[in-house]
Amino acid sequence: MAWRIDEHVVRGEISNEEKGKVTGLLWFHGLEEPVRLELEGNAAPDLAGCRLTFENLGETFAPRSDITLGPVIRGAAGELTAARKVREFELPLEVSLAMKRRGEEAPEFKANCLYLEWFGPAGGRVVLESVRYRLTVSPPVWRMTEAEDQARRHQAAGALDRFLKQFDEAADRHGRGLDPEEDWDEHQYERFLRQGDARTDKFGELMDLYQNDPDRDRKIDEAMGWNREPAYDIPWEDIEADMEDDKEPEPDPATEGKDWIRTDDGDIRHPVQHRAHERAHAFWLALKEMGLERSEDDELQKLVFETRMVGVKLAGALNHLWSDTHLDPAFTVAWTKRGLGFLHKAQATLETVAGKGLLPDDLVARTRADLLATREEILAVMDDLRGRKGR
Repeated sequence: MAWRIDEHVVRGEISNEEKGKVTGLLWFHGLEEPVRLELEGNAAPDLAGCRLTFENLGETFAPRSDITLGPVIRGAAGELTAARKVREFELPLEVSLAMKRRGEEAPEFKANCLYLEWFGPAGGRVVLESVRYRLTVSPPVWRMTEAEDQARRHQAAGALDRFLKQFDEAADRHGRGLDPEEDWDEHQYERFLRQGDARTDKFGELMDLYQNDPDRDRKIDEAMGWNREPAYDIPWEDIEADMEDDKEPEPDPATEGKDWIRTDDGDIRHPVQHRAHERAHAFWLALKEMGLERSEDDELQKLVFETRMVGVKLAGALNHLWSDTHLDPAFTVAWTKRGLGFLHKAQATLETVAGKGLLPDDLVARTRADLLATREEILAVMDDLRGRKGR
């Protein structure tokens, strides 16, 4: 997904006073020296020929530790404008969302949004999008003609096309040699899932890109290569009848404790997934008791995310086992490996956090033991599934 930098940039300036070139400086939170911006292309007509300075009026945060910022960022200009119209809530976000959940109208207003987008030489997309910047725009030293604006749009579209093409290439690469008529093993299913990831990432980028575009659906369909079938009106009575026919069966008592358990809330879960979720939640509660649940330490937040994702991935892989006995076990193994991947990341991140002395030794030891126990349980499930494949 695009790297969004609006919460990391304290202030900045960009200049399109020279045709075909956009330069600027960005002051990131936590960095003493600004990062220089050098882009090929032009800004939109409202900024063409101008110098823009902007200052973040909101809270800022340091970029993630795995992002390396050199002294110069080079790339191709995408959309660069200070005149994008967006709808903003008048009340705080949590209040507005609560009103919407109750079916109430949350008051909104239209605002000018600063939108700076560019594409790096390695294919990454960077976006600064916010209404919370104080802007100052100089008079233009040159004015963009209609022909120049058309050329600008064409150049920006070309940069976007090259960016999106990477997802198609990744999908093709992972899907190469997969024969749908074959009896796949877990490794072929892994390739198939990675192919799906590439398509999903592309769709996510398109949703992000066109979220406020009235022609969003058509543009996304075109970029994804989809042809939507026409919708048909189906009587609600028929839908209700189908829902009655599709009621879930009751789980097999013989597989209780192995393929499923019933939680205190009455939900059916796989026992390994449920324990992974409970361990991650217990870790978060321990952080909350120490006032660290909102720690600004990037590695600690990464650890919270990774421990939670273990349970999330296992839910998709294992929580169907009680009811879907016809799904190929090799596919379930491939999907379960995704949870194992996040667990391995969490184990490595935990050691980094431990080395910083951010957590008490007893919590580190308990979390280390929990991750190891979950790993052993996942490996046992995978072995069992491989045995089912052979039956």
